[in-house]
Order: sequence, then structure tokens, then C-alpha cells
Amino acid sequence: GKSPRNAARERAPTMASFQPEPKDVLLRKAERLFRRVFDEHPSFAAFAPGRVNLIGEHTDYTNGFVCPMALTAGTVIAGRGALVDEEAEDASALLSMIVSLQVPGEVAVFECSPGLQPSDQHPWANYVKGVAHEYLADVPAGKRLVFDFAVASSVPLGSGLSSSASLEVR
Repeated sequence: GKSPRNAARERAPTMASFQPEPKDVLLRKAERLFRRVFDEHPSFAAFAPGRVNLIGEHTDYTNGFVCPMALTAGTVIAGRGALVDEEAEDASALLSMIVSLQVPGEVAVFECSPGLQPSDQHPWANYVKGVAHEYLADVPAGKRLVFDFAVASSVPLGSGLSSSASLEVR
């Protein structure tokens, strides 16, 4: 008979059997979600591919070598963004909001300020918070970075295909 390892390999899905949704389909889904949640059309949209590291998994952030490969599966965000006065009369004008088709019903709300920290609530949004935090140094004095966006992705969460990296492209 077959070894347990070979039997498991035969049952496991392969990239050849994985057919991600095309970018235009993801774009329509992200735009539709944005309109449903924020009641207006997004002012921008962007696509970033998922990736797999052929060698060097988890060595890129410790100055090691990696050999990443982009995938056809990826992530689309559709949204709006602005720099607003820090002294806005309406405090809600300083809040950023993110929704994702991958976590239905969840809305991550936070303020992009120097004290921005990861949170146990909506941990998937921590990747976005990290990128936003990197941009804070570029925000002019007296202004606050504010954005709302919707996420649609064909990168399977937890698959090892860098779904978070496709959300973090800077």
C-alpha cells in the first residue's frame, strides 16, 4: 500500500487545482462592499498579489535571503482617504474604517495617530494598522490620516500564501 505521507499528498489540493477569482471580479466585489457599507463610490482601488516564498520563509525580516514568487491570487482594496484637520469638531471624522469579505459583519474602526497599536479585536486589521503607522511620519503637522476601505481577496487565509503581505504592499 501507499505510505501515509504519499496518501496525504494525493488528497491535498495543489496550486494547479486552485483557481483564484480574476482581478476584475475581486474589484467588483470590493467596490460593491464599499458602496453597501459606506453608501458612496470608492475614489481608488488597488490590487496586490499574494506570494509564496520558494526559499527563505520567515527570514526576510531578519536580514536573510528569500526568493518570493507572486501569485495570480491577490487582494483588492477599494476605498477613500484624506488628510483632515486634527482639531475636527466631529471626532468620528478622525476614525478610519475597514471591512472585508473574508470576515463578514466585522468593521475595524481605529484612529491613525502616533499611539496606533495592534488590537486583539479584529486582528486581521493589524496588518493595515502597521502600514498606516509607517505613513504617519509623512503626515503634515496638524493633520490626521483617515481612510475607509473594503477588502476582497482570493488568497486563502492561513494558507501560507502571504495573504497578509498582499494587504501590506506599500
